[in-house]
Amino acid sequence: MTNAGNVPLSNIHVSDNRGVVPVYVSGDANNDGILDLSETWVYEASGTAGAGDYANIGTSTGDYTDDHGNSETANDSDDSSYFGGNPAIDIVKTTNGTDGSEILEGTTVTWTYTVTNAGNVPLGNIQVSDNQGVIPLFVSGDANNDDILDLTETWVYEATGTAGTGDYANVGTSTRD
Repeated sequence: MTNAGNVPLSNIHVSDNRGVVPVYVSGDANNDGILDLSETWVYEASGTAGAGDYANIGTSTGDYTDDHGNSETANDSDDSSYFGGNPAIDIVKTTNGTDGSEILEGTTVTWTYTVTNAGNVPLGNIQVSDNQGVIPLFVSGDANNDDILDLTETWVYEATGTAGTGDYANVGTSTRD
């Protein structure tokens, strides 16, 4: 904070409308507790960023009393904002369109991996893998062909194989940057 007036200010107070408590860090060059015209005082507050939009208003006040005892308060406010990104991804894997189905030995198996953006920011470098060595290939869903999984898109990957005898299980995994 700086003194934009033409007289020194005392009883400096800095506040935030969102409940954080700004703490004086530096700037009172002569350590007299008076915001002189040549000084810039720094206050800081910290917290943990949340997901989505955030805005707050910082307010500073200071007093001036003249030689006749007349007092006046100066104040100013300034707003600030950010968007808290919350990246998240979701994958649903099915075998021949369902989960846990019976498939005849020797027939074709199609694994479908449906990937959606479960967060609030677009995601890049999407990778889908399978723990049994099949390689899922991108089929559809990137509506604007930008290689970014947007919030409104659902991407589909598929892999195929041949059904063997007995129980078989595999796990699909999706990752993002």
